[in-house]
Amino acid sequence: MGFIPVFLEAADLRVMVIGGDEIAEERARMLVAAGARVTLVSPSVTPALEALVAQGRVDYQPREFRTGDLDGFALAYCTLNDERLTRAIAAEARAINVPLNVTDDPALCSFIVPAVVKRGALEVAISTSGASPALARMLREEIGESLGPEYETLVRILGAARPRLRELSADAATRSAIARELARGLRDALVRRDGEAAEQIVRRLLGVSLSALSGAPETRPAGSIIK
Repeated sequence: MGFIPVFLEAADLRVMVIGGDEIAEERARMLVAAGARVTLVSPSVTPALEALVAQGRVDYQPREFRTGDLDGFALAYCTLNDERLTRAIAAEARAINVPLNVTDDPALCSFIVPAVVKRGALEVAISTSGASPALARMLREEIGESLGPEYETLVRILGAARPRLRELSADAATRSAIARELARGLRDALVRRDGEAAEQIVRRLLGVSLSALSGAPETRPAGSIIK
């Protein structure tokens, strides 16, 4: 068994969640936030899942899983505690090549769900390949403590800077060097909450103001938080 890290485009992806517990709730929330088309199959669901259904964000089938339910789906998650049914679902998923994640049973998974630290567009995924979810969660907490909210702002600025970097140089190595210096300098300025320093770094390396970068936040006086 071996896994590779992948970030999958989920917009409009048809995904099935089998189960109605708190873990199914986490899966559904994540998928809905990413723009997936989610179908939930379970005789009962949590109040939070009921709310998603009522809002029209999840299609709900209030029943047990049936053979053939996975047809037409691109991805599936199973959070059931029923070992017999879970194994049958895994067998069907393998037979029709639908990637499946089964909670707490890596042997039945064709993909696993990492522990994730998210700061805006920045996502750090941690996995032990199913060996120890507890360790993955511990590392997520530790990494989360080191990545403050300023990283969300940092990613927004760097994303907005990419078109300007392409204008500055046709050489990929030169662009990469400028981008690294920009990322380091901006990160340090944002951690210090020094808006003036962030402005100076952008002007020196890119030749424009922060406000000139489409999608970048406005600058603030030194000592303030850049939002």
